[in-house]
Amino acid sequence: PDGRIVDVLTRKPIKGEVAGGHYEPQEEPLPERQFLVRELTGNGSFNERIDAFYAEHGSELSRQALLVRAEKYFAQKSLSIHTRIASLEKALADSSSADRYRELGDILMACQHLDTATGSVQADDFYRGGTVSIRVDPKKNALHNAQEYYERSHKAKSGTQESQAELEHARAELARLEHDRSTVLAEENPHAIRAFLMRNRSSASEGPKRYPGLSLEVDGWVILIGRSAAENDQLLRRHVRGFDTWLHARDYSGSYVFIKAKAGKSIPLPVLLDAGMLAVYYSKARTLSAADLYYTQAKNLKRVKGGPKGLVIPQNEKNLRVMVDEKRLRELRRLIGQEHDAV
Repeated sequence: PDGRIVDVLTRKPIKGEVAGGHYEPQEEPLPERQFLVRELTGNGSFNERIDAFYAEHGSELSRQALLVRAEKYFAQKSLSIHTRIASLEKALADSSSADRYRELGDILMACQHLDTATGSVQADDFYRGGTVSIRVDPKKNALHNAQEYYERSHKAKSGTQESQAELEHARAELARLEHDRSTVLAEENPHAIRAFLMRNRSSASEGPKRYPGLSLEVDGWVILIGRSAAENDQLLRRHVRGFDTWLHARDYSGSYVFIKAKAGKSIPLPVLLDAGMLAVYYSKARTLSAADLYYTQAKNLKRVKGGPKGLVIPQNEKNLRVMVDEKRLRELRRLIGQEHDAV
């Protein structure tokens, strides 16, 4: 009350501040401000003419601002879909080479005596005639390089049907977006434009990410996916609690998948199977139609002292056998906005 400055916390005073000093506010006269009244045409009082002006121009002005926002939304959405389409088309182009990858693997198997140290192998092409130059890993022999070509062939072939379905979905989504754009830009009612923008405001994937890696919600249950050792480690350290459920492909390297626990509730079997399919997909077992998984609560995971980042040893784990349902898997991937990921 007497104007004395009192520090209630121990701290270092900022520049020009003296703890325990005396504060006396300086009374300064407020500057005089002058406001010019606009000349508004029309009849009635000034307030009536103001109301008439905004009734005539307010909607148009707000409509223009909303259209700018709408154009930005459509441009960003269109770019995202076109990028996805380009990625899927590239994947399909790669998948068309499946037969050739298998042929090159066969040629390398028949030429295991050849030296791979130069990074390429010249061999007779007994499929298409002539000589073919095959790019190889100089650190591996012909047999191991042949196995890599077989794996590429298998991956390319198994991804063809899935990529084609996702490409058709992306093209249909682009057509719907163009239809919505034409409808919104022709809309005269600003309230209708605003309602559209509110319904389609930025999704969680466009804003700040709540969790490292990927995340989605299935029937009210949150599923987290760490795609790398760093993301797995971050999830374990900061975002996972003891009663959350951990899943991992058995005998294959891959992602950690977690299901966030709910107090007093057990995880429904469909949610557990969905998380299991994602654990298979984001692992080296991706090409299999069925796979086994470990699952246990996060409190049963023991860190390996001095081991690689994110490495854990499960205890009290159970086995879960998952049959991969391609249609359901595509639906789950759309929930996290990932149309075509590579492990």
